[in-house]
Amino acid sequence: VIIVELNSEQRRIYNEMETQQLAYLKSHPWVTEVPIAARSALKTITLATPSIDPVTEEISFDEDASSSKFDALMGELALHPGERAVIATDRKRFAKLVVARMRAAGLNAVEWSGDVNSAGREEIKRQWLAGEVDYIVCVMKSFSTGLDWAQHNCWRIGVLSSPEGDPTTKQQFLRRVFRTGEHKDKFEWFEILAENTYDSGIFQNVELQALAQQ
Repeated sequence: VIIVELNSEQRRIYNEMETQQLAYLKSHPWVTEVPIAARSALKTITLATPSIDPVTEEISFDEDASSSKFDALMGELALHPGERAVIATDRKRFAKLVVARMRAAGLNAVEWSGDVNSAGREEIKRQWLAGEVDYIVCVMKSFSTGLDWAQHNCWRIGVLSSPEGDPTTKQQFLRRVFRTGEHKDKFEWFEILAENTYDSGIFQNVELQALAQQ
């Protein structure tokens, strides 16, 4: 488990959203009307500094969005140069951001999400087995079942975020790499969590805390 501190802007937005269910992204307000929506928003904020479309009010991440988790991920990967890894999040927009950032840093990474069709997935499988891809960044649910090839020449998994209240999906995802074979004894997985946040079940808001306990 790797614990990171949110950067100052992430922390400001996080604290505003947790205590008020309202946060300002630059000059635009981001409002969540129910606790479940607020909890989802908090999780988004732990991934990277979010932005909002002033017209559609859609939440996304800018290309240069700061992210303590991404910085920690790159640090972890740098400790094991040349080793392949499957990296997961539960947010498709963040998966796309991570892939773009990794590629910009010169790493050979591909996205696996609902936006990748069956032909694209077959091509990723071919590239993986041929050693042409080093990192698969996936949406966890889309990579949790029905795959029996990701363990080839790979024994490392990284988790940036998991689906809430769904431990089965995480276990199934880990089994994509933790399988029988010559490298099973090398298997290692790491999870990156933001300190004093939703990640560790810590809430200042009593209503959110009660919801989490339920």
